[in-house]
Amino acid sequence: MSTATSTHPDLLPEEVRQLAEQVVGRIATWTDTSWARDSSRVWRADGAQTGVWYVKIHQNTRFHYREVDAYRSWVPSLGTAAPTLVTADSALRAVVITAVPGHPLHGLDHPPEQQQLLFRQIGALAAAIHRSAAPLPANEGVPALAKVERHLEAARPYLRPGDEKFIARSWRTPKTFRPWTACRHTGTSSYFIRQASCRDRSCRIGRRPLPPQL
Repeated sequence: MSTATSTHPDLLPEEVRQLAEQVVGRIATWTDTSWARDSSRVWRADGAQTGVWYVKIHQNTRFHYREVDAYRSWVPSLGTAAPTLVTADSALRAVVITAVPGHPLHGLDHPPEQQQLLFRQIGALAAAIHRSAAPLPANEGVPALAKVERHLEAARPYLRPGDEKFIARSWRTPKTFRPWTACRHTGTSSYFIRQASCRDRSCRIGRRPLPPQL
């Protein structure tokens, strides 16, 4: 068993350490990669031979099942842009996932040209998430107008000229369009207008300014 230590005040539980090493082999180094909040519990695990994984303990069962369901349903359609679920344990509320190349964008300051490229890549990833949705049942109706209006009100600060008219037309033509809402995908700082069939259950309404490039 690994004797490596973590800097996290709430150290990786032994049973979670065992769960990871049972599926990926002995871990030489554990590195705390949690966000600066008590509910975040994430560690990077570097294998003794090769390989890098991440081990995460969810704060509650709802978050755990939501993320595991995503990994087992629509996430594989993103290919190498997303991690792969290695194993999950609902009793421990823990998951082991593969690492993906790249660096977090949080807190980084990029020149405008690079920001535009990054936003396009984020948009392409969001589009891939939307395309992963299963078709709506033929008998599924459009949500009530009041619900659409409520979502539109939340999205209005982020719409560009003409967007509101397009959305209004979309909910009046259910055979051609699906209802749209404003949502944010976990791991990004940008908002998108999404189809209501989006299967990313982490999508949620919010109020945060869109980057000027979008």
